Amino acid sequence: MNVSKVNSHPYFLTPLPSNPNYPLFVFLPGMDETGKELLRLQTKGLETSFDLRCFVIPPDELTSWDDLAEKVVALTQIELEKQPRSSVYICGESFGSCIVLKVTQKFPQLFTKDERCI
Repeated sequence: MNVSKVNSHPYFLTPLPSNPNYPLFVFLPGMDETGKELLRLQTKGLETSFDLRCFVIPPDELTSWDDLAEKVVALTQIELEKQPRSSVYICGESFGSCIVLKVTQKFPQLFTKDERCI
């Protein structure tokens, strides 16, 4: 079965079992999705404090920056409807950081601001 046909739209990957007692941490990797592997390497430390999600953009997805930003927000809101959280953190690597900038510009109230991360 072709995975890109099954998931031919952006989605959140949950690399570990969900832990709704922790703040949500949304990671947006670069175009080549090497960030998904990076996230898995880092989860050993992050999993102790965050409930992790990784934004995945299938290779056949050709929507605009604005549409990708809105998809991140929609997926985040779905997660919050499943389990309300007091904090939501967003982090991007390479191409993913460009989408993070667009998301936080349009929807700053959705994410936790931590000046230590700036």
